Amino acid sequence: MSVAIVSDSTGYLTPELIPPGVTVVPVAVVVGGQAFDEGVEISVDEVADALRRRTAVSTSRPAPARFALAYAELADQGHAAIVSVHLSGELSGTFDAARAAAREAAVPVIAVDSRTVGTALGFAVRSAAEMAARGAAAEEVASAARRRADA
Repeated sequence: MSVAIVSDSTGYLTPELIPPGVTVVPVAVVVGGQAFDEGVEISVDEVADALRRRTAVSTSRPAPARFALAYAELADQGHAAIVSVHLSGELSGTFDAARAAAREAAVPVIAVDSRTVGTALGFAVRSAAEMAARGAAAEEVASAARRRADA
């Protein structure tokens, strides 16, 4: 049984950089009052264009139900545990949403507050995925994410 990795879209891992076994739950980006799933319904370039046009842009954390669905799907696929690595809890409610969903998951979920955002979060996710691919236990996978985020 393997350890699956979940993260949010603020690690900005492009499709070719997302390691196997990583599920990305998109953060909502609100542009001009309309919400889009980041990286799915709206690209970074489109957000940058909206900002250049001085259109109002904000973000909103995923609902705990989005994480709960991801966790349930991974449990159904046979994963024994999940490590869920997210942007700083000081910047967003995303980590809290993931942690709330983790309490109800069918398999153990370790939620990790990377205390970072952007590429640093992406590196932490990739480090966790590398450990999971080697067959490491969930706590070892979570520790790898924390160490990389602290680097």
